[in-house]
Amino acid sequence: MRVKISYGIEVEEIPNLSQDLLVSAIETLQDSTESLSRALKELEDSDKKFLTTVKMLDKSRIKLSKADLILSDIQSMLEGLDDHYNGEKNVPERRFAVDPSGNPDEQTKNHGEG
Repeated sequence: MRVKISYGIEVEEIPNLSQDLLVSAIETLQDSTESLSRALKELEDSDKKFLTTVKMLDKSRIKLSKADLILSDIQSMLEGLDDHYNGEKNVPERRFAVDPSGNPDEQTKNHGEG
């Protein structure tokens, strides 16, 4: 079972944590690739018995899913870090807002000032 945990670290530690997690994702992907290669060999050697190959494919897919979840976590952390460092630089001069009538195309003339 996968659970989300929350704990605090210094902002400067996020790149190192991301690197560690990325190494873990790469190792998981490499393990999955090796499993797929074994599944291919099993499929080539099978004599109309595919249950072992099916099980191997299932294990490989689980590993791929795990790697994808790790990558998603890293992406979220780095997006947050990028917003922290560069967020205000990327905000357009005129921000879109929803007017009281619900029209999302209406732009504010007073973009957050005063």
